[in-house]
Amino acid sequence: MPLTLTSVAVAGTGLSNTDLAQNLNYVWQFSGTVVNQANPSITPTTIDFGNVRINTLQQQALNISNIAGTAPQASLDAQISAVGPATSNNGTISLLAPGSQDTTSLIAGLSTTAAGAQSGTATVALQSNSTPNGCTSNCTVNLSPQNIAVQGNVYRLANPALNTSSVALAARVGDPSPSGAVSLSNSSPDIYTEGLKASFGASPSAAFAPSGNIANLAAQGTDNGTLKVALNTGTAGTFSGPLAVNFTSTGAGTDNAPDVAAGSGNVALSGNVYTAAAANVLTTSPIDFGIVHVNDPTQTRSVTVQNGAAATALNDVLIGSVSTSGAPFSGSGNLGAGLGPQAQSSALQTSLSTTTAGIFTGTASLALASHDAQLADLALSTSPLALQGQVNNYAALAFLHQGGQGSLTGGASAFDLDFGTVLQGSPTPQALLAFLNDNPLAD
Repeated sequence: MPLTLTSVAVAGTGLSNTDLAQNLNYVWQFSGTVVNQANPSITPTTIDFGNVRINTLQQQALNISNIAGTAPQASLDAQISAVGPATSNNGTISLLAPGSQDTTSLIAGLSTTAAGAQSGTATVALQSNSTPNGCTSNCTVNLSPQNIAVQGNVYRLANPALNTSSVALAARVGDPSPSGAVSLSNSSPDIYTEGLKASFGASPSAAFAPSGNIANLAAQGTDNGTLKVALNTGTAGTFSGPLAVNFTSTGAGTDNAPDVAAGSGNVALSGNVYTAAAANVLTTSPIDFGIVHVNDPTQTRSVTVQNGAAATALNDVLIGSVSTSGAPFSGSGNLGAGLGPQAQSSALQTSLSTTTAGIFTGTASLALASHDAQLADLALSTSPLALQGQVNNYAALAFLHQGGQGSLTGGASAFDLDFGTVLQGSPTPQALLAFLNDNPLAD
């Protein structure tokens, strides 16, 4: 390196360096060492962490070398730093000798606190340091920094959303088991969400039969039919209770992280199993209205029915009405709110109109059903009841001239038998009259 002599004084002479230069000849010798800069090598310069789970540690150590060159060569200093989402351990390396490497001190990483495609840069500041080469001042020279690109796809845990809060089922004893589906979504704003597993916990009652499990519901997906709950119909009663749905976040198909519990939810179950009503007709067939007169009061006969079902924990009621075919019969009445088990009623009426004389037959048909507040009515069949009755006219007195003398006129309640002019002392005139009932179907 160049040296400059600025001032020299010789003790005891009082001469300046200018005087010396004019009067004396001196030989000056200088020595120094030229040191080659450190030669850094950093691998890798790009780190791809791939698909990873949120809030997991993602780091990789860098391999830092000071490649040996022509001696003398300076040592290497290095320090790593990063700005999110890249991370670093802020590690340092001091005086890495030529030909040496460090594989542990500097660590670059990726922040996984937020889901999504993440990328950033960690920076390694580098210096050439000739202190080990005898340098005592101004011994470091800054080298070009090295950027380390880091990237990765961060997946959040599955986010279960239970769309079905309750399932209500109803049936009658012996019916096929009804079932209801439980809808579930893996709620997510984007694709960076792990798959969702779901399965039922223990049933709250033997009356309910849960089935199905969801193996891997993708982000933003909804399953409306895999998870089901059936109601057993072997026993009448009212059943209820909460059914747990257990959730698991799985990395299968995304970040391949092991399964981890993701909470649970509850579905409120309720189920009603009814014993159907049984229709018993206590009135025997035929229903006979007997013989009545025209314009008598309308004749009425009751039809008595019973709900023959045994009383259980939950029963249907018997409802119904009556209708007739064949004039002049008619039906009326109903069972109102219905008959409970073993109850009976005579509210159903059949009637015979007396406005017309005649001998009449017809049928009464019962429209009976098993009813409850939840299910469609169950029609119950019964045999028609035969109807019969006779309506007579009252007897109507009439006379008929069948022989002898005279003539008969008039009608209804006034008749005139006229023998004409008869001589005194002549034989007594005689007429043969017949008494008649002049109404058909009359008494």
